[in-house]
Amino acid sequence: MARIIPGHLFFCSWHLIVKTKGEIEAEISEKMVQFKLDYMGRGPKDMRTHIMDDMVLVRLKGVLTQAERQLTKSPDGVELIKMDRRK
Repeated sequence: MARIIPGHLFFCSWHLIVKTKGEIEAEISEKMVQFKLDYMGRGPKDMRTHIMDDMVLVRLKGVLTQAERQLTKSPDGVELIKMDRRK
Protein backbone atom coordinates (compact mmCIF):
# COMPACT_ATOMS: atom_id res chain seq x y z
CA MET A 1 0.00 0.00 0.00
CA ALA A 2 1.44 3.37 -1.00
CA ARG A 3 1.31 6.44 1.24
CA ILE A 4 2.56 10.02 1.17
CA ILE A 5 4.94 10.90 3.99
CA PRO A 6 5.85 14.49 5.00
CA GLY A 7 9.28 15.33 3.70
CA HIS A 8 8.35 14.61 0.08
CA LEU A 9 9.03 10.88 0.18
CA PHE A 10 6.81 8.26 -1.41
CA PHE A 11 6.93 4.75 0.03
CA CYS A 12 5.87 1.53 -1.68
CA SER A 13 5.60 -1.77 0.14
CA TRP A 14 9.14 -2.90 -0.69
CA HIS A 15 11.19 0.12 -1.74
CA LEU A 16 11.60 3.87 -1.42
CA ILE A 17 11.00 6.27 -4.31
CA VAL A 18 12.03 9.88 -3.72
CA LYS A 19 9.71 12.39 -5.39
CA THR A 20 9.49 16.14 -5.08
CA LYS A 21 6.41 17.80 -3.65
CA GLY A 22 5.60 19.14 -7.13
CA GLU A 23 5.81 15.67 -8.68
CA ILE A 24 3.44 14.26 -6.07
CA GLU A 25 1.00 17.16 -6.56
CA ALA A 26 1.09 16.67 -10.35
CA GLU A 27 0.47 12.93 -9.99
CA ILE A 28 -2.53 13.53 -7.70
CA SER A 29 -3.94 16.01 -10.25
CA GLU A 30 -3.49 13.54 -13.10
CA LYS A 31 -5.27 10.78 -11.17
CA MET A 32 -8.14 13.09 -10.19
CA VAL A 33 -8.63 14.19 -13.82
CA GLN A 34 -8.60 10.56 -14.96
CA PHE A 35 -11.15 9.66 -12.26
CA LYS A 36 -13.46 12.49 -13.35
CA LEU A 37 -13.17 11.43 -17.00
CA ASP A 38 -13.75 7.73 -16.25
CA TYR A 39 -16.66 8.11 -13.83
CA MET A 40 -18.24 11.47 -14.67
CA GLY A 41 -17.68 11.52 -18.43
CA ARG A 42 -15.87 14.87 -18.39
CA GLY A 43 -12.96 16.49 -16.65
CA PRO A 44 -12.32 19.95 -15.25
CA LYS A 45 -10.91 22.80 -17.34
CA ASP A 46 -8.24 23.42 -14.71
CA MET A 47 -7.08 21.58 -11.61
CA ARG A 48 -4.47 22.46 -9.00
CA THR A 49 -3.26 20.29 -6.14
CA HIS A 50 -1.46 21.64 -3.10
CA ILE A 51 0.09 19.62 -0.27
CA MET A 52 0.29 21.58 2.98
CA ASP A 53 1.56 19.77 6.08
CA ASP A 54 -0.90 16.89 6.57
CA MET A 55 -3.54 18.18 4.14
CA VAL A 56 -4.06 17.77 0.39
CA LEU A 57 -6.13 20.48 -1.29
CA VAL A 58 -7.45 19.86 -4.81
CA ARG A 59 -9.06 22.84 -6.58
CA LEU A 60 -11.19 22.19 -9.65
CA LYS A 61 -12.27 24.84 -12.14
CA GLY A 62 -14.66 24.45 -15.03
CA VAL A 63 -16.60 21.44 -13.77
CA LEU A 64 -20.10 22.72 -14.59
CA THR A 65 -21.86 21.72 -17.80
CA GLN A 66 -23.17 24.42 -20.12
CA ALA A 67 -26.71 23.85 -18.79
CA GLU A 68 -25.50 24.14 -15.18
CA ARG A 69 -23.74 27.40 -15.99
CA GLN A 70 -27.04 28.79 -17.26
CA LEU A 71 -28.77 27.67 -14.05
CA THR A 72 -26.25 29.55 -11.91
CA LYS A 73 -27.71 32.83 -13.15
CA SER A 74 -30.55 32.51 -10.62
CA PRO A 75 -30.48 31.65 -6.89
CA ASP A 76 -33.03 28.86 -7.45
CA GLY A 77 -30.82 27.37 -10.16
CA VAL A 78 -27.80 27.34 -7.83
CA GLU A 79 -29.84 25.49 -5.20
CA LEU A 80 -31.03 23.01 -7.85
CA ILE A 81 -27.44 22.23 -8.82
CA LYS A 82 -26.43 21.76 -5.17
CA MET A 83 -29.35 19.41 -4.56
CA ASP A 84 -28.50 17.40 -7.68
CA ARG A 85 -24.83 17.10 -6.71
CA ARG A 86 -25.69 15.86 -3.21
CA LYS A 87 -27.48 12.78 -4.61
